[in-house]
Formats: sequence, structure tokens, C-alpha cells
Amino acid sequence: MTKPGNALQNIDNYYDELSERYGFTILPRSTRWNSVNRLGFISTYLIRLGRVLEAIEAAEGYTEYQPKSWQAYESLAKAFEDDLQALQNAKIAVRLVDNEVNKSFLLAYIN
Repeated sequence: MTKPGNALQNIDNYYDELSERYGFTILPRSTRWNSVNRLGFISTYLIRLGRVLEAIEAAEGYTEYQPKSWQAYESLAKAFEDDLQALQNAKIAVRLVDNEVNKSFLLAYIN
């Protein structure tokens, strides 16, 4: 994110180079809870920097890598903020969530 240019493109380029070097596909971390290099954190960080379009791209990448992850759709909802797309992604997250605690958190976010 500190390199010039689009954050997601920089991330993708980095992992493409790693994949080529090692001869198999290496994807960015998307859900590791304690990693600042995971796409959910990167999306949130980009929002704080005011780089909302890049945050949306990072969150969309997260949903592509983890299409069954409620956290991915929560990140995307946060990136869209007050938009209709935020509500749609939050509803997807509610459908995918695996426990009542997280579900109640998401429902509070929607309402």
C-alpha cells in the first residue's frame, strides 16, 4: 500500500511474481485474523486513508478468493458504506454467517 499505484494491482503483481518464481499459484492471505497483510485489513486501512475505490477493489478481491466467507462480504459492505451495495453485501454476509453472535452483529450493522 505504500508503493505508488493501485493497492490491489500492487498486491496482485507481488503474488503473481511469487507464483512464477515458485511454479505454483500463491494467493494473498484473505482471512488470517492477526495479519495486517490480509485483504480484509487492507480494505479497512484503505478506507481510513480515503482511498475508498481501492478499498472496494480489495474487498471485491477478498470475496473472489473467499466467496463463502461472511467476513469478505462484511468488508465489502463497509467499503461501500451508506450505499445500496453496502446493504446488499451485508445481507449476503448474514446468509453466510456461521453463528448467532456474528449474525446479531451483522443485523445491527444493517439496521
